[in-house]
Amino acid sequence: MNDRPVPMWVWASLVLTALASLLTIVPRFTAEHENRAVGLVMEAENIRQIGLAEGKSYPEALKYLAEHGLTAVVMSDEVLGDAVGLGGLQVWSGAGKSTIVCPDEGVATHVLNAVQARFHVGTTAVDQGIMVPRVEVSGVDPLSLKSLSLGIDPTA
Repeated sequence: MNDRPVPMWVWASLVLTALASLLTIVPRFTAEHENRAVGLVMEAENIRQIGLAEGKSYPEALKYLAEHGLTAVVMSDEVLGDAVGLGGLQVWSGAGKSTIVCPDEGVATHVLNAVQARFHVGTTAVDQGIMVPRVEVSGVDPLSLKSLSLGIDPTA
């Protein structure tokens, strides 16, 4: 075992390090100490799922949770790949063109607005034979379409 005392420069560097850390800790502590607001937040989809599990409508579940401390609701934007995975949309690709088949014209307009905002291309059409609204996109990689943000669901 070594009985040598700790050199003075070690103590000096420890003190200097502690003082230097105060330069960042003090402003952070001041900001955090003054702001005592805390909120409970949930995603709208989770509230909807809880309501379904409890046999309540979305407004009933939201009211119940608000009465028990919920202070805010987060609305997540919808991504085309998620909408396809949930069965709301279908995407067909081939020959340099992708076709997004939509359940109704309102959804087709919503999808078209997102496609045009991101890629500056796209047209909408309705199959006359089976009356299915669709959005046609040329020159865009189908994988890029999968990550296309559709924005917040207007029906949510």
